[in-house]
Amino acid sequence: MDFNEKRNFFRLPVEISARIRYDLSSQGQGPKFCRGVIRDLSGGGVKLDSTTKISDKENVNMRFSLPFNEPDRPVQDFYLQGEVIRSKKLKKKDHYEYGVKFVNILSGTEDRIVKYLFNLQISSRYHAGDSTKVSDKQESLS
Repeated sequence: MDFNEKRNFFRLPVEISARIRYDLSSQGQGPKFCRGVIRDLSGGGVKLDSTTKISDKENVNMRFSLPFNEPDRPVQDFYLQGEVIRSKKLKKKDHYEYGVKFVNILSGTEDRIVKYLFNLQISSRYHAGDSTKVSDKQESLS
């Protein structure tokens, strides 16, 4: 176990489109908008790729949607505040990778993201053949 690990949340690789709003008022400009792709997701933040350069410590607002298999709400939109805590220029021309930490996230929102991630992990294990039905396991114990 790595005791230097600072993450408090389980994270999974994903590929989710996001719309990002960032504020350049400190530079005498207003808010700007760009698009990005969330490459991994946790209850505490995201790894995000974009073609737009955003400074470290910049506050951002992100909008993205997650699918849920619930009849009353099959897709849920998330509008979250974050802070860029790490940035890196990628080898691909004009592409950047950001570590964004969620700020002021409500516990219910955090719980929904974590629920999505657990369901995604269970689904991928099931589709990869890493799971058997409970009834099959019970029969083998008899």
